[in-house]
Amino acid sequence: MDTDVYKTVIPPHRGERLYLMVPSGTDIRKLPDDIITKTGKLLFFKRISLVPGKKRIALDQDVAIKNLEKQGYHLQVAKIAVPGVRTS
Repeated sequence: MDTDVYKTVIPPHRGERLYLMVPSGTDIRKLPDDIITKTGKLLFFKRISLVPGKKRIALDQDVAIKNLEKQGYHLQVAKIAVPGVRTS
């Protein structure tokens, strides 16, 4: 499944990044209002192909595919940890 990945301009919390995945070609302006409110402004990040059962760092592709098929989007939070730096 080809997906477009967008990232938030302003991270939701310090030390985190929020990514929105949608099927490639989806007009993100037509997503539910609560998703747009939660993510804020988005920038296109990259296009990836999801493959059921294949391992990918920090992403359970099976869960992402299930969410994309069920609700048309998948939100992914990535926590960024830098040794010696507190994020809270």
